Amino acid sequence: MLGERIRAVPRLRQRLYRAPPGCGRPYWADDPAFDINEHVRQVRCPPPGDERAVLDLAAAQLRVPMPRSRPLWSATFVTGLADGGSRRHAGQKGKDDLIDQVQGIITVGECYAMAAGGQIIFT
Repeated sequence: MLGERIRAVPRLRQRLYRAPPGCGRPYWADDPAFDINEHVRQVRCPPPGDERAVLDLAAAQLRVPMPRSRPLWSATFVTGLADGGSRRHAGQKGKDDLIDQVQGIITVGECYAMAAGGQIIFT
């Protein structure tokens, strides 16, 4: 279901291409090799699964640069929380010029909510 929602947002399937020298600025175009599995992942929170562990995991993920060879966003669902996994934590990262930050949170948040069917907490 998440894949269907993301396919409905064209910018999430596009990547930034460089124009040939002297032919203009970089431009956005559909990525013919788009694969949602390269963007959405699920990871288990390291013990003890508390808020600090979730924040450390998010910080580690934010330090990894996004490959320029695909659309510039990723989303992570975190399970294995100390509360028994009754909640899911979801995080997103993306290029500022890819998604307006507020609209991005709304759009991806709607995708998460549709897929998870539960409470979503952005970290």
